This record gives sequence, structure tokens and C-alpha cells, in this order.
Amino acid sequence: MIESSEVIVDSNIIIDIVSDDPKWVTWSAEALSRYPICLINSMIFSELCYNKASKNEVDELTFSLELLYQEVPKEALFFAAQAYRKYRR
Repeated sequence: MIESSEVIVDSNIIIDIVSDDPKWVTWSAEALSRYPICLINSMIFSELCYNKASKNEVDELTFSLELLYQEVPKEALFFAAQAYRKYRR
């Protein structure tokens, strides 16, 4: 198993923590705490905007959870599309 010091965090993990979901908050918080560097990308950021009144609210949320914003490299996007195309054939 490859160990990493960083991870891209799914929006559901963040929502579980913010909403204090009784079923998932503990699991999600523990999962988030396993990594010293937690990242979000543009898609995750946009998902977090759904119930917020402003971009600043989302920025404050991500700052409070120590989430770093990182774009997905174009090369990675290309390879993801190629893998999806191969899967669909």
C-alpha cells in the first residue's frame, strides 16, 4: 500500500463534519485527521458552494478545516478522460 502525506478530500467528508452528521461525523473527522495535508479542487469547491451565500463563506469553511486548494493538472485530466473512454468501450 502506498502511503501519502496528502489526500484530496471528498465533499461528503466535509459535509459530514460541518453538518455534524450523527452517523458519519466521527468517521469523517478521523479520516480527515489521518493526513497532514488535505486538498480540495475546483469540483469539490463548487460542491461546497451549493448551500452558501458567498464564496467567502466557502473560503472560511475550507480555511477552518485547513483544506488547501489545488487545481487538477491538465495532464491528469487528460489521463482520466482516456481511462474513462477505455472503461466505456
